[in-house]
Amino acid sequence: MRKSNENKIVWCEPANNRRRPCATMSADGVLCFGSGMRDKLPRTIRVGFLPDECSLCVEANAEKGFALAVNGTVKAFEIAKRLKQLGIDLPVHFLFVEDREDSLWKGYIVPPPRRPRSQAAKKTTPLAGHPHLLIAYQWLIDKAVYLYAKTTPMEERRATARAALWEALHTYTPIQGSLKDFLFDEIKRQLIEKNKQYTRHSSYNVVSLDAPIGKDADSDMTGHDRFLSRYTNDMLSVERRIDMETFRYQWLNPPERAVLKMLFEGYTVEEIQAEHRMTGQALDELCQSISRRWDTFTQADDAV
Repeated sequence: MRKSNENKIVWCEPANNRRRPCATMSADGVLCFGSGMRDKLPRTIRVGFLPDECSLCVEANAEKGFALAVNGTVKAFEIAKRLKQLGIDLPVHFLFVEDREDSLWKGYIVPPPRRPRSQAAKKTTPLAGHPHLLIAYQWLIDKAVYLYAKTTPMEERRATARAALWEALHTYTPIQGSLKDFLFDEIKRQLIEKNKQYTRHSSYNVVSLDAPIGKDADSDMTGHDRFLSRYTNDMLSVERRIDMETFRYQWLNPPERAVLKMLFEGYTVEEIQAEHRMTGQALDELCQSISRRWDTFTQADDAV
């Protein structure tokens, strides 16, 4: 005789695009939630827009919220206006993920769901044919290309990131967790994979700052991390401030002094590149030059 309480079975249902937590913003500013999302939302909601991620935010709000119609529609004219100002053509489709920490739902722009009959015959379309997706995820592409594969030329990085984004948008399923994290991880993975041909030696026969420091394949530590942690902490120590002034003005040229100053002041890599109109590779080589000179300077100082 089976013990009914010994195990609890969780039954799974067939995948159904209509049950996905999604919504569509139409050209007239009406936001229509799909049935999967309507089942999760209360009758009164607040809808907002997060510009940094080009995403919708939805939460329960009985005081200032919209009354959700039976067919799942609300009028969100201001959000439609913001999307058009960004250059995103309507209608546009959103897929929602639950942010438990902030007690709200975030909706990210995705391609519209495929119809079953055309799924097998449909060919993959380049992201350039869907400019609204490129606009919506430009922030994610920028974040990835400035953090990873710095020795790959910028245009190649962006092309790789766009291709990875398009592929990830079409392969994502809820089992892969957060949509945003999955997209970023896939872009990162392909950037690093593409970058392998650049990471051993640059055209100037110097070790790339993108190359891993150790032999541990699981380590993400790169030359960039070593430079920023080791030399920043060392250079800024109180007892070396006088030596640092000597080093900056007697051992470095004006561009190197300017870049080092920005590093000390906490500027990001992209901000330094924009300020000095430098490529990622040029900045890598300049930082390596500074670090080599600092080593030489400290060794000479210790020998005195």
